[in-house]
Amino acid sequence: MRVTIVVESNQVKVDDGQMRYVNVSALAADSVHAIQWYDTFGEIEFATYFVDSPVLDPHGFEPTGATVKVPHRKINEVITDFSPYQQYVDAWYVEDAKRTAEEQAFLAKIESDKAGADAAIAKSEARRAAFNKIPNHERQHLMDDIIAPRIEAERLAEIERDRAWHQMTQAEQQVIINAARGV
Repeated sequence: MRVTIVVESNQVKVDDGQMRYVNVSALAADSVHAIQWYDTFGEIEFATYFVDSPVLDPHGFEPTGATVKVPHRKINEVITDFSPYQQYVDAWYVEDAKRTAEEQAFLAKIESDKAGADAAIAKSEARRAAFNKIPNHERQHLMDDIIAPRIEAERLAEIERDRAWHQMTQAEQQVIINAARGV
């Protein structure tokens, strides 16, 4: 089993799987940056930390009183027992199963949406092909059948708008007119 644990980003990877979020923050207390495991052995990579170091006078090599932050890092530690870290691998398997199921559900939804869109396009193309086979004089009758209900609905809506308008006071009408003008 090949494992990578990155403490700073709480990421774990097992074998050829995806990096997944697993809370490994407890390892930060030991200044661990990462853990690498290679089947039978591994290493702990320690985090870099900074210490104040005195700045020396270049001529006399005497401290100037100033300090500078100097990076330090403990040497990697070789390990042969992975059991203290197995809990993070177990958590990775749970997270990986959850994320994989979510990804598969998402991909299935995309496929379903695509199939629905493809069906709608096919239906539209079939309607267009059928419409194009109809002679012009017959198309007019068909268009009248399609458009007439829309025209009637618009006529009824206009009657309702007119009725509502005449029930308003002149001041209410002026407010609407001003709003339409953007005033």
